Amino acid sequence: LSVVHVHNRPRYVKSLRRMGYRGRILLHMHNSLSSYVTPEEFAAFRDQIDEIVFCSEFLRQEALSEFGSLPKSGVLHNGVSAPRTEDDPPRRTSGSLVFAGRLVQEKGAAEAIEICTALNALGKPTRLTILGGTGSGISNDSTSYSRALVEAARVTNDRFGASTVVIRGPVPHRAVLEEFARSDVFLYPCSWQEPFGMVALEAMSAGAIPVVSDRGGLAEVLGPTGYLITWPKNEPTGNTDT
Repeated sequence: LSVVHVHNRPRYVKSLRRMGYRGRILLHMHNSLSSYVTPEEFAAFRDQIDEIVFCSEFLRQEALSEFGSLPKSGVLHNGVSAPRTEDDPPRRTSGSLVFAGRLVQEKGAAEAIEICTALNALGKPTRLTILGGTGSGISNDSTSYSRALVEAARVTNDRFGASTVVIRGPVPHRAVLEEFARSDVFLYPCSWQEPFGMVALEAMSAGAIPVVSDRGGLAEVLGPTGYLITWPKNEPTGNTDT
């Protein structure tokens, strides 16, 4: 092999060199480097990496700040294939919002319900569909947070009508894209620093306008399309024509 492309596992570099590999190594980070190694540990094998690539400039700058120096580095944004439409595409529904992500506090499902409720209270009829599981892989048991979401949805539905907020559990990826295609807006008021934000990119590819928190690499995903917000102020911090 002339090049080994290591994804998200910097310690593999040490193993490869220990086993005698002398070719080029490209380390490709899709999450924070500090989630995998300490600065001291990384310094011990930093010179054994030929190049390190991050999925966002946000992650690259974060690593520079935390690790001081890096091998030759760059940014390679993630991409998606635009979904293919067969026969008649799903009909876009006016006033429809969709949230997709794990049902954990930092992803912002509760804030999405707050925003939907506030819009309806202002006399702007709005419907929100929440797509998400409570964990990764096949772990999707009920949690105190997911139960609180169900209760918040019930309160909003009692006030503004059934199905104002609909919470759906894990659904196939194709069904997520179809829901994106049916919705006016992809709403993602997360509170954590998204390394990139693939879900926003997929929503955009299906035609939904992204309205997302100005956190992490999400601004890089939006480019010239969509809205960056700060909730609860809900003031656009970056906006271009949509």
